[in-house]
Amino acid sequence: MHSTKLMVRECKRCGAINEDVLENCVICAAILPRSVTAESRIRIDRRGIFTRGMDFLRYAMPLIIIEEILYIVASPFQVNLLFNTFQPYYNPTTVTIDGPKLASQMPMLEYTLIGMIIISIVSFIIMNHGFSMMRIIDSEYRTGVTATYILFVGLVLLIPGAIITLGFLNSYSATQFSLAYISGHYLTLMGGLALVILGGLIGLVGYIMACLTIYKLGARFNYGPVKIGAVLLFLISFLGAIILLFSLRTLKAKILGVKEEFS
Repeated sequence: MHSTKLMVRECKRCGAINEDVLENCVICAAILPRSVTAESRIRIDRRGIFTRGMDFLRYAMPLIIIEEILYIVASPFQVNLLFNTFQPYYNPTTVTIDGPKLASQMPMLEYTLIGMIIISIVSFIIMNHGFSMMRIIDSEYRTGVTATYILFVGLVLLIPGAIITLGFLNSYSATQFSLAYISGHYLTLMGGLALVILGGLIGLVGYIMACLTIYKLGARFNYGPVKIGAVLLFLISFLGAIILLFSLRTLKAKILGVKEEFS
C-alpha cells in the first residue's frame, strides 16, 4: 500500500505536533519552525513522560484540599487558645495561668498539626515527582523541584519547633502555674517558636516557587485555567487546588488530543 508522508511541524516551545499549513502552535501559540517530515515527529514516550508528570501534580491537589480543610477546622481552636485561654485565665497579680483550661485546647491542635505535617510531606513528595518528570523534557521545571526541597527544609525546622512548643505548654498544663516559675525555661519556649517561624517562612518561599512553576505550565501552553489555579493556590489554596485538579486534567487531554490527531 502506498504511504504518504504527513508534513507536520513540531513546536519547539511545548512539543505539540501541528499541521504543516499552520504558522502558530495550536496549543501554546508559539511560532512554528520550518516543515519537517512525519519521521521526525517527537517520540510518544517523551510526551507521555511530560503528561504523567502533570498527573502527579494533579494527584497532589486533593491532599492540599484536605490540608486546607484541617487548617479551617483547627482555626477556631487556635483562636480560642490565643484569645480565650491565656487572657481570661491570666492573673496579672499572681502572674499565673490556669493550666487545665490551657490543656483543654491542646489535643485538637496536636492531632491537627500531626495530620497537616503528614499530608504536607506526602503531597509535596508527589509534586516533586511530577516536576522531576517534567524536568526531563524541559529544564524550566527545575524550579519546581527546587521548590519542593525548600519546602522539606521548612518542614524539617517547623516540626521540631512545634513539638518543643506544644510539649512545653503541655508540661505546664496540669495545674495552675506561675509564669515567674517557668521563666528559667523561657529560652526553650522562644527557641521552639523561633523554629516554627523560621520553618514557616522557608516553607512559604518554597510554596511560592511551586505555585510559580505551575503558573509557568499554564503560560507555556497558553491555558488560562491553570494560570488562575496557580494564583489561587497561593492566595486561596482550597479554591486553587480544586481548579487545578480539573484544569490540569483538561490540559493533558488537550495536549494528547493534538498528538493523537497526527499519529
